[in-house]
Amino acid sequence: MKKLKLSAISDLHGNLPDPSMFDEGDVLCICGDIVPLDIQRDTAKCIAWFCMKFVPWTDRLPFKKVLVVFGNHDFFSEELGPKHFNSASEVLSMLLPGSIKGEHKIQILMDSSYKYMEFTFYGTSWCPDLSTWAWYGDHDKLKKEYEKIPQNVDVLLTHCPPRFGYAGTVLQQGWNWMSNFGCQELAEEIDIKQPHWVFCGHVHSGDHHITTIDDSINIVNVSMLDENYKRNYPPFSVEIEK
Repeated sequence: MKKLKLSAISDLHGNLPDPSMFDEGDVLCICGDIVPLDIQRDTAKCIAWFCMKFVPWTDRLPFKKVLVVFGNHDFFSEELGPKHFNSASEVLSMLLPGSIKGEHKIQILMDSSYKYMEFTFYGTSWCPDLSTWAWYGDHDKLKKEYEKIPQNVDVLLTHCPPRFGYAGTVLQQGWNWMSNFGCQELAEEIDIKQPHWVFCGHVHSGDHHITTIDDSINIVNVSMLDENYKRNYPPFSVEIEK
């Protein structure tokens, strides 16, 4: 029996928590919207921030690996990736060129898988409804991209929540209270592929509410910021085994 200590966070928007607030573990999953709001549409500044701030921060975290998917605010990642038909490994090579890539803990997931020990991770960033933002997909695009999710993946990282339970529902009082921004196409693919754990963000009032489907699929919104963009939720941690 193999065991893995996981933590998961999302929606940092440039707010990088002190490494001391994390429990030591094997893998940290980060589910998108990482760059600061004030530079999010400036590709050059975002690349500089990613390389000079974000990557060194991930290296200080008490995990062996840090897996990252991007979100709809991370315009630079779409520009470097799918807009120029570059894969996750190619994007990481551009951001961390040469031999230094192997010196860091970070691994980018961009409609791609990563295996750690005997556990399979898969990450995807696509979102519906936001046509002027990064990683937008219409119905056909979402279906095409989500079909790439492997069968029985252990941990699925998405930015957008699936339309299951309260994973995509705004639970904080405000103008959009109880609005559901979950993705139906993602929910349908999860129902087919049966991942054991799904970590997501996008909606900033997650508070780690866990939606369990068929007693086997656990969906957790791991946003750290609330709807007012203030840090309000701790990292989510769990030990999984197989």
